[in-house]
Amino acid sequence: MLKNHDEPPTILIIDEVDMLITPSENILYEIYGLPYIENANWGLITLCNTLDIASRVKGRIGSRAQGIKDLLFEAYCFFL
Repeated sequence: MLKNHDEPPTILIIDEVDMLITPSENILYEIYGLPYIENANWGLITLCNTLDIASRVKGRIGSRAQGIKDLLFEAYCFFL
C-alpha cells in the first residue's frame, strides 16, 4: 500500500488482467498481494474488459483485493 516514504511511489498497471484468471488463481493471488509487502511504497491498477471479474475469482483473491474500486468506462470505437 502507498505509504509515506522519501521516494515517490511506484504504480504497477496491468491491462487485460482477466486473461490471468486460471483454475488455481496463483498468478492473480500473487499480483494482488504485491502492494501488501512490508514497506511497499506502491499501488496496483488492473484493467479488464469484463464487468464480472469479481465474481469470476474465488475467495482467497478477494481477501487480498479488499480495497478494489470499480471504475466503469463507456464503450467506445476508434477509427483511423
